[in-house]
Amino acid sequence: MIGHYVVGQSLGRGDYGEVYSAHYGPDPRVRVAIKSIPKDLRDRPGFVSALRRICEDWSQREDPSIPRFRELICRTDQVVVVRELLAGADIGALLLGPPLRAAAVENMVLSLLSALAWLHRDGRVHGRLKPGNIFLCEDGRVVWLDHALAQATAEVRFDWESAPDLRWSAPESCRRGVDPRSLQAADVYSLGLVIWSLARGRCPCPVEDPQGQLYWHLQEGPECLEELPSWLMSFIARMTAALPENRPKNGMEALQEFKRIRDSGEVLPVDGRSQTLPEWARRPDLESMVNDSAGGLARIFFS
Repeated sequence: MIGHYVVGQSLGRGDYGEVYSAHYGPDPRVRVAIKSIPKDLRDRPGFVSALRRICEDWSQREDPSIPRFRELICRTDQVVVVRELLAGADIGALLLGPPLRAAAVENMVLSLLSALAWLHRDGRVHGRLKPGNIFLCEDGRVVWLDHALAQATAEVRFDWESAPDLRWSAPESCRRGVDPRSLQAADVYSLGLVIWSLARGRCPCPVEDPQGQLYWHLQEGPECLEELPSWLMSFIARMTAALPENRPKNGMEALQEFKRIRDSGEVLPVDGRSQTLPEWARRPDLESMVNDSAGGLARIFFS
């Protein structure tokens, strides 16, 4: 038992701990998902208070792009988020199957961008979009998972240990001093990588080490997919431009742009990664950094 909830089977483990199915003790018909926050995260100064505030805002929203909030349970030795139990699967599970055909990718882009526009419309940011955090519901909804925990974590401390998964992250999202709430264009970038992965069936970034991953984002980027229509590939390339000023600035703008070029068939001009990078992306020289330690990468962003 956790609070009034009878805990059932594990549904999987993510960035912020294990998720379990559960039911409300007094009424077993009420099914929920619960996540118990790991000790190292809940003990961070300010984390619980930030999570309380974010969950209070969450509880008052009618937003189809996020799970319905039920309760936040805070005890001395336990912090648990209780939300609706979703039926469906995340995109990570979808990637285990064959790549989607171009028409299916096009339909998925529309659903994903519509959900991102909902999330961004009031200035909110997810900050950790990747296949495992994007849930495709049986009722047709696209739902962003862990949005409250990602926001609370970014607000209280951002260091090397709490950095997002660099395979799916925009390069600017790792910089110290950047307000995570200002990074809507970074969500657009991450979603562009997810869309690319649906068409190819794998993560676009083939590099394993964090230093090489950052270099890949800034200097290489996802390859062109000939199986997609030129207009759609050019749109994905624009979503995943290395610099935020070369992307749609948020989900609303990306959705409008997608609808426009889908109807016109326009192929968008995309600035290549050979362009001059800003100072923060050039200091120190990235090529000499690729084989350096994680500490070398951390010093660029966290100093």
